[in-house]
Amino acid sequence: MAYRKADVKVIEAMTDEDKLVLQAVYNHRCLNEDLMYEFFYKKKNISRGYAARRVRWLRQHDLLRPVEYCEDFPALFLTTFGIETYRYIYDIPKEIYDAESGKSKRTLRLSKELLMRPNNLRHQMALNRFALTFDDRAGERFEYTYQDEKFVNLYTTIRPDGLISMMNTDIFLEMDMASERKDALLSKWNHYRAFLKSKEYREKNKKMVMVFIINNVKDAERRRNLVLSTMQLGLLDLLDDCFEVYVDTPERLMDIVFNKVTPGSIGGALGLQSLTNCLMSQHRFISSSGEFLKKMFPETEFYSYIRKLNEKKKILTQDGRPQEFLLDAFWDRPMSVLNKLLYYNRVGAVMTRELKRRVPYLVVAADERELYNDLKVVQAIDCSNIYFTTLERLQKSSFPEALFQFNSLGSIFHFEDFALEKRIYERTIK
Repeated sequence: MAYRKADVKVIEAMTDEDKLVLQAVYNHRCLNEDLMYEFFYKKKNISRGYAARRVRWLRQHDLLRPVEYCEDFPALFLTTFGIETYRYIYDIPKEIYDAESGKSKRTLRLSKELLMRPNNLRHQMALNRFALTFDDRAGERFEYTYQDEKFVNLYTTIRPDGLISMMNTDIFLEMDMASERKDALLSKWNHYRAFLKSKEYREKNKKMVMVFIINNVKDAERRRNLVLSTMQLGLLDLLDDCFEVYVDTPERLMDIVFNKVTPGSIGGALGLQSLTNCLMSQHRFISSSGEFLKKMFPETEFYSYIRKLNEKKKILTQDGRPQEFLLDAFWDRPMSVLNKLLYYNRVGAVMTRELKRRVPYLVVAADERELYNDLKVVQAIDCSNIYFTTLERLQKSSFPEALFQFNSLGSIFHFEDFALEKRIYERTIK
């Protein structure tokens, strides 16, 4: 088709929502009519029927082209004329200076540069829905940029499916449609492993979070187990507080992102404050940051260091055991905590050498069954000097009874004494 410049008459006939749709189709590579309606037309109380007519109008005026992929609505890409129209409306320059390389790069101008194979479109639509939902929830509360894999230019050694970049944090999006087998997942983790060992990663002064989005499955937990088992083989040992990973469904991950990751999020802090208050009011533990461990473990950070003090402000000993713990929360199942659980004995050996004692590790989970599942997958059931609890147990039980451990068969044992030596069988997770 011959090249056409933007047509002012066509642009004047477009609604504001039409223009936003063109912009979104460009930024996300493609959308379908369903997503266009849900995230653009519907917000202005435009009926579904009228929105469908607007989409037809965009197609009839050669701004969008359909690509079928066995769904109710085809994927809609910008035509070359559509790209030129979008560039005209939003004053997109022909070239953009790239600070990373120190060179100017040509912006996309041809439809063929955005097109994708039909068998990749379900994956792309799922990714686009997640990114548009993020945009919907973010509103104008904070500034961020979103880049589809096609446009990622903030990193050169890694190309996630999508990248949300904020002031102090970058979120890597990886959309999983349950189509990748074990070897493909291992290959993905090898790429991330190379990135975490690269100079580029070391020089980025930002926290990074990968959200691995499990979609298109009936049993998300089973899929998560496969992802987790391959991650243990290829990536888990490198995770720390600078690079966090969450693996879950789109809905749960969206809540995690807005509760714990985005600027101004307080959901995670509120939960941790409830935990700290419970430990103080019901069990007499005071909490601090555990900064004294930084010299020993500069790349390993625990949420807090808790201990009971006697009248001389020294660590209280009960039943022959000093009452002190390193504390972490596992409510959202962050992979960095699994890393610490798996390698805690290595940390403990350094503590024994430097502090002449080994401070036990206490992990607070949201759900005992989920916790056992994850420990079993990464083979961390046999974890000496590591204890578990939930906020509910801490609120309802004495401290020894609130703490528990598992055996390899999924049996839960709590404790009778503060020495944490007399184990009492509680029940078995089936």
